[in-house]
Amino acid sequence: MKILIKLSWFCIPAILLLALSSPVFSVDLIVPDTGQTLCYDWKAIMTCPSPGQDFYGQDGSYLINQPSLTDNLDGTVTDNLTGLTWEQKTAENEPYLYYYTEACNYCESLSLGGRNDWRVPTRKEYSTLLNLGRVSPALDIAYFPYSTSNEIYYWTASPYQIDQTKMWTIQISFGTIEKYPYGEEVWPLKVRCVSSPAEPTADYTDNGDNTVTDNVTGLMWEQKTDDGGPRDKDNKYTWKDALAYCENLLLGGYSDWRMPTPKEQERLVDLGKSSPAVDTAYFPNTSNGLYWTGTTCSGCHKHKAFAMDFTDGRVYFGKKQVNYKDTVNPPIYEYWYVRAVRNATDPDNDGIFDPQDNCPTVFNSDQKDSDGDGIGDACDETPTLINLSSFTAFPKAGKIILVWTTESEISNTGFNLYRSRNRDGGYSKINETLIPAAGSPLQGAAYEFIDSGITAWSPYFYKLEDIDMNGSATVHGPVFVWPRMVLGFK
Repeated sequence: MKILIKLSWFCIPAILLLALSSPVFSVDLIVPDTGQTLCYDWKAIMTCPSPGQDFYGQDGSYLINQPSLTDNLDGTVTDNLTGLTWEQKTAENEPYLYYYTEACNYCESLSLGGRNDWRVPTRKEYSTLLNLGRVSPALDIAYFPYSTSNEIYYWTASPYQIDQTKMWTIQISFGTIEKYPYGEEVWPLKVRCVSSPAEPTADYTDNGDNTVTDNVTGLMWEQKTDDGGPRDKDNKYTWKDALAYCENLLLGGYSDWRMPTPKEQERLVDLGKSSPAVDTAYFPNTSNGLYWTGTTCSGCHKHKAFAMDFTDGRVYFGKKQVNYKDTVNPPIYEYWYVRAVRNATDPDNDGIFDPQDNCPTVFNSDQKDSDGDGIGDACDETPTLINLSSFTAFPKAGKIILVWTTESEISNTGFNLYRSRNRDGGYSKINETLIPAAGSPLQGAAYEFIDSGITAWSPYFYKLEDIDMNGSATVHGPVFVWPRMVLGFK
C-alpha cells in the first residue's frame, strides 16, 4: 500500500539544523547493548568462552547497558537509556510506504501520545533501537509487534555524504545500514518517527596517550598508529584474532579493552566525511575499509559479523569464514581492521557513570544505599570504625598489588585480605598473619600487599577485613582485577 502526498519542499535541512544546534551532552547518552546474548565461533553457536579462550570478547561475552524500553500504552515506546520516544506503529499503518519527502511530512504532521514534535530519525538514533539478537525484524517485537516481511527498508534523516541524491536507510531484517536514492523515481520505503531529545553533536578529548574519549557516551577509543607496529593502521585480522587483539591490548594504562558493538561504532562514524568517514583530527590513522565488531549476524549467516566500512560509513558484514559450507578444503578467512574500545566512565559496566556511581568498582545498577552514607551497599557491607579512603587492586608482572589507605583508625588491630574467583562467594584468606594497624584516631595510614598466587587470564575479587580491639570484624569490598598477558595470536 502506498501513501502518495505530493510535496514541494524538502525536510533534510530542518533535520540537520536540529542536530547541529542541539546542546552537547556530557557523558549522558548511554549506548544500549545490542540484545545479543549468545556466542558464536566461525560459523555456529557455541558455549560462551571464558577469558583467554578462543572467541572470548565478542558481543555475547559482555552485557553492558542492557536495553530498557517502556510501552506507554498510547502508541508510543520510550527508550529509557537514550530518552528517545518512538512511534510504535499499528497493524494497519505499519505497511504504509512513503517517498522521502512524504515521510518527512508524515512525521512532522503526526500527533501521537500527546506529542507533536515527531520527525524522521537520524541513522545514529535508529541504530540505538535495533535488537541484533534477532532478525526479521531486528527489533524487540514485544514493543514493536507489527512488521511485514515485504519492504524491509526504513528512511533515516541522514544524507549520504558522497552522493547527496541518496539517504541512509535501515535494513530492518538484519539491522544493516545502506544508502538509497530519495527521489520519487524510486520505490517508496517505510518510516518510523521519533520524538525528542535532539541528537547530541560529537565531542571528543584527545587524552595524549593514544586514546580518545567520547565525552557524549563515555566510551574511550584506541588511536591507530602509522609506524608499522602492533597498532598500525594497516594491520588486518581475522575475526578471532581481532577479538584477541582487543582483549590483549594494554594502552593508556588500561587493560579492559574490547571489540566494539555496531551501536558503539556507529557513534564514531562522521556522516559528513568520507574516505575516511571519521573525524581525522582525533582519529588520524583510519584506513578505508571494514572494521570488525564483536557482533555476529545471529539469524542471516552466522559466518558473518557486523562491520563498519569507514570509507563511507556503510554498516554491513565481514565474513568470519568465507567457505563456511566447505567441509573438505582448509577454511578461508577474511582479514579486516579493528579499533578497540573501553567504557571510560563506567568501568563496572552497570550503566551508572562515574563519579555518580556510589560503588564504581562493583556492578550495582540499583545503587542501593541502605545507611544513606553515599556508599552503595555493594561496597559498604557494614559500618566501620576505620575511615577507609581507598581500596584498589592492579596487576603487575605475575602478581596483584593490593593497596588501601585510611584517613583514621579507631581501636583497629589490623587487617586480613580475602580472595575469590567469584564476586559472591568462595573467599579465602591470603595473608598468613594479621597485617598490623599503622594508623590512629587522628591519622590514617597507607598499606600494600602483594598477592603472588594468581594466574593470568583469571578474574579475581578481593575483600578487606579490619579487626578491632574486641575482635569484631568489618568487611570492605570487593574490588575486582583481571590480570592479562600479551600472548600473541593463535
